[in-house]
Amino acid sequence: MFNTVNTLQAIFQRLVEDGFCNLAPSIIVTAKGMPDLSTRVFLRQLHEAFPQLPVLGLVDWNPSGKSNAFNP
Repeated sequence: MFNTVNTLQAIFQRLVEDGFCNLAPSIIVTAKGMPDLSTRVFLRQLHEAFPQLPVLGLVDWNPSGKSNAFNP
């Protein structure tokens, strides 16, 4: 099981429509372009509660995406 964080709503929607969670048990979270404070807090708490759960971030390949991926 792993946690997938998406900054793009379209990718999130596609993963849900394709039944990604049925193929790979996971928690899918969308930040809808820019993660707000509550999303960041939720992900931090999830990681602290389950440190063995890998986190996979799907972000744009540009400075803004990098900032979203690496800023706690």
